[in-house]
Amino acid sequence: MNVWKKIRIIASLLVILLAGYLAWQIYISLFAVDIKYVPQGDLYKTVTSPDERYTLRFYRSSGGATTGFAMLGIMEDQKTKEQRRIYWEYPCREVSVKWRRDVVIINDTRLNIWTEVYDFRLDQPIYPAK
Repeated sequence: MNVWKKIRIIASLLVILLAGYLAWQIYISLFAVDIKYVPQGDLYKTVTSPDERYTLRFYRSSGGATTGFAMLGIMEDQKTKEQRRIYWEYPCREVSVKWRRDVVIINDTRLNIWTEVYDFRLDQPIYPAK
């Protein structure tokens, strides 16, 4: 087998791998229901619950000049240090947060912190957390 044939085979394999990776990224961004694949971005705001048991951290990310900002909310239990993604909205530049016991209201979206997650991509934006 000559050198040029080996180079073509290796280049073809690299192109196939790159195409597969790009297809996977497109699938995740458009069709994946779980927000665990959402990029975190830069810390934008931190809000603590009135009883100081939970902390919500909001991360704002941008896909560049052609897209708007997206906001990801991650809740952390201060006792157990367990973290869970509970909020993702696009487009979103800012967030407002109000706490009421086990309910948090983020940008007029009401979430039970134990059972619900908000993801803007779904027709029914609130669904049970996994």
